[in-house]
Amino acid sequence: MKKGLTVVFALIFAFAMAQAQYYESGKSATTPAPTPSQPVSTSAAKPGTADAKAAKTTTGVDKTADIKTLLSLTRAGELAVQMMQEMLNSYRKSLPQVPEKFWLGFAKKIKTEDLVNMLAPIYDRHLTHTDVSSLIEFFQSPLGQKLVSVQPEIMKESMQVGQAWGEKIGNEVVAELQKQGYR
Repeated sequence: MKKGLTVVFALIFAFAMAQAQYYESGKSATTPAPTPSQPVSTSAAKPGTADAKAAKTTTGVDKTADIKTLLSLTRAGELAVQMMQEMLNSYRKSLPQVPEKFWLGFAKKIKTEDLVNMLAPIYDRHLTHTDVSSLIEFFQSPLGQKLVSVQPEIMKESMQVGQAWGEKIGNEVVAELQKQGYR
């Protein structure tokens, strides 16, 4: 029971940290490219590229398109796919009896575009078109690009700290439950 609660608390915190970081982050240019066992489908416009500059010229025309531009600039979808690939790798390690062919086939189903299409309505509900346009401008700036480049490391370190914090809280909960006679 103790181990189970500890893991649950750690996972809950790690997931919450990932979600919080996810909405403001992207995959760093210094992050290693996915291996062949980790295919990633993406159509993200990288900051500073012709795609990003072309995206800037269309800002203000269509809110949904601008939201997708924002998600592309922040590399939000790519980061989520990267997290899913890491989750699949954990499953792969814990289920060694499952053939590699299964994991490769399943990984191919994970597409950035699918998540971006699901996130766009959420952003639409919480941000005005002016907000989105301003965020696009920020993420195309040198500071915005720096944030995108360092955010994956911030997220990784935050998740490590969060996991340790979650384990500590989980252990405290279990100890208190046992102290009060619950098993």
